[in-house]
Amino acid sequence: MRRACGAGREWRQAVCRSQHGLDGFKHVNDRFGHAVGDMLLRKVAERLKRAFRAGDVVFRIGGDEFVILLPGTSEIEATYLAKRAIEKISVPFDLGVGIAIRIGLSIGSAFAPADGGEPEVLLTCSDHALYEAKRTGKGRYRAHVRAAN
Repeated sequence: MRRACGAGREWRQAVCRSQHGLDGFKHVNDRFGHAVGDMLLRKVAERLKRAFRAGDVVFRIGGDEFVILLPGTSEIEATYLAKRAIEKISVPFDLGVGIAIRIGLSIGSAFAPADGGEPEVLLTCSDHALYEAKRTGKGRYRAHVRAAN
């Protein structure tokens, strides 16, 4: 993530850092093996790239978690894009295993500079929002809730 946004960089402009976790990926990996799981991750990445805008940055940070950087994005725009990504990932995948693969997507986001300017802070905030999205039911989007001063 540091490489994508510049090491040591602090975001002063509006940017949404969105974290995506796949719902049901572990089951696919366990049932069909790692080769099919890897193929699924590539297909997910392709769909995510199509769900977002040309200037947005999509990358996988490990396992079944993806991060999207949305520069110059309002919270309203981020909500729309997140819902669009959830819809695109919910369409079954054909991976040549005899049945359609169905997974879901949960998303948590944080916004710079409102939630912090350092990548690590935004990662923590969006991770908390992702956990909340998964806790309230799979296939959800949650923005980080800022603490009241």
